[in-house]
Amino acid sequence: MVDILTNQELCMSNVLSFRKKIPVHNLQNEVERMEKFIKDGGYTKAGPSVSATYGLELQNNEQMIDVEVLIPLDKYFVPPEGCEYKAEFKLVNAVSIRHTGNPARLQETCDKLMAFIEEHKLSPITCGYNVTIQEPKLQAGVESMIVDVYIGISPNLL
Repeated sequence: MVDILTNQELCMSNVLSFRKKIPVHNLQNEVERMEKFIKDGGYTKAGPSVSATYGLELQNNEQMIDVEVLIPLDKYFVPPEGCEYKAEFKLVNAVSIRHTGNPARLQETCDKLMAFIEEHKLSPITCGYNVTIQEPKLQAGVESMIVDVYIGISPNLL
């Protein structure tokens, strides 16, 4: 049985944010560029990395992803080119679910969360925010990956 939690919050400060519509195969390069900025600047991650996918589309036979990557850091910074500094990120009144295992099955977990939202007649007002709690150490360790998924819910009763 999968536990779905309600009235959850996702809060971060000093957030390094990258949002762009890019070819899917370029996403890892951007994440590596962010990680290099953190390392070279002497910053420390203050929490897990978060990603949000706003859309996927095919453009000129190339898979494009509209994605945001958020990384909370230990202190203020001037963002590198193409990134943004967010003093605070706060998602409130969210539902969340934990996915443990192969990331290839993450969509199944998200589908369960969406079914819960529909069944309880809730109104989602954000996309899903994927919080990587535990990265796999090696490719063989993908079954140990843990991702919490948050979706903001409207508090309005209409």
